[in-house]
Formats: sequence, structure tokens, C-alpha cells
Amino acid sequence: GVFIDYGVYHDERAFWLSPGTVTATLVPSTNSPAITAQPQPVIVHAHDTTAFSITAFGTLPLSYQWSFNGTNISGATLSSLTIANVVQTNLGAYSVVVTNGVGSVTSSNAMLSMYPFINVPFTGATAYWGKPASFGIEAWGTGPLSYQWFKDGVAILNVNTQTLSFTSIQATNAGLYSVVVTSPLGSVTSAPA
Repeated sequence: GVFIDYGVYHDERAFWLSPGTVTATLVPSTNSPAITAQPQPVIVHAHDTTAFSITAFGTLPLSYQWSFNGTNISGATLSSLTIANVVQTNLGAYSVVVTNGVGSVTSSNAMLSMYPFINVPFTGATAYWGKPASFGIEAWGTGPLSYQWFKDGVAILNVNTQTLSFTSIQATNAGLYSVVVTSPLGSVTSAPA
């Protein structure tokens, strides 16, 4: 800002003012951006719409640039960021840099997490006796994800993968298979097929 000092002559007897020298002094502004409300972590279900937002103040105008896992998001230049139809590739850390003519400040990271979700379920398979076969699912969610396969409702031991493989199909392998996907946020079960 600018501070203007008007030198003024004051005579008590006549009471008149005379403009004196005008001095302009540049006073540096100290209103660099500050964030008063940080973006908060969010846990969603697959395909939800969610948003992050912040509250900031400082000398106007303020500009915003959101980033995802440290990379700027093109066009994300508002105080809030909306993510529609959340999928696995959207999961991670979001932050924003607030800038004005005085300086900038970076928010804390806010994590976008997802409950486990079976994106591509196991829908059954036809296999040939004596031949190798495998079937699986595609699961989304904030990990680590673990998998427990079941045959006819009984847990299959030592199989913690998205894919269930057989080296040589036997008649005893026929049945209904399902899988439970678990994460630190919960679990989801595929329908038997």
C-alpha cells in the first residue's frame, strides 16, 4: 500500500491550512495467502461424485492450482475441486497451491480413498478336463486388497490373488466359486458363479 504524508502548516491565530510537501512511501503488504480450512480426506464408493475444498485469505486476487499426486490438474483453478464418477485411477493425494502477488502457500494433502469394489466380477467359466484354466476378477479400492476364494461356500486355502488358477482341470474342480475382497476399509463379496 501507499502511505501519503501531507505536511500541514497550522497557525492558531489565523487558523488556516497550507499544503506542504507531499511524500509517498511504499509500505510492503504482508497479506500473503493463508489457508484457514485445509482440504479433508474423503472415502467414497466406486462411481461416486466427491469434492475437495479449502478456505483461504490474503491480498486479492487469489489464484488456485490443484494437483493430484504432485502433478498439476489441468483446469483445476478454483477453491474447490469436484471429481465425478470416481474410479481406481482417481485414488491418491490431492493438494492445492494458493497464490497472489505477495506469495504462495500449499495445502496439506487430502487422500481420496475408496471402499472395496468388484469392477469386473467372476461370471463363471467352462474348462476342459486335464487342461490348465484360470479365472479372476478386477477389484478396485484403497489397498492393500486381499482375496479369499471359495468353492461351494468353503474357503480355498493359500489363494490370495485376483486370479484363481488350475494346472489341470479335474471333475472335482466343478462347482460354484466366489471371492471376498477385503481392504482396511471393508469387504465386498462376488456372487457365486
